Amino acid sequence: MNKFLASSTDPNKLSLTIKGVLGGVSTLLLLVLTSVGVNITSGDLQIVIDGIGDFIVAFFGLLSTIAIVYGGCRKIYYQIKNRS
Repeated sequence: MNKFLASSTDPNKLSLTIKGVLGGVSTLLLLVLTSVGVNITSGDLQIVIDGIGDFIVAFFGLLSTIAIVYGGCRKIYYQIKNRS
């Protein structure tokens, strides 16, 4: 996981700061939706926050995997290219 997104106590979890930002954004979204007549419970909101957090972790995990594969292939390519 990206160092910026990782928790300082458990690097495999999303940081509390990011969870707080997500909570603030979702609260703002809740206020906007409520003002236009949509009713959302706090349980629904928690599910959304958890889902966004899971998405962020999966997205950066995918980016890291792509970087690892790309870097490994590039290293192999240049190792073969420099031998000839």
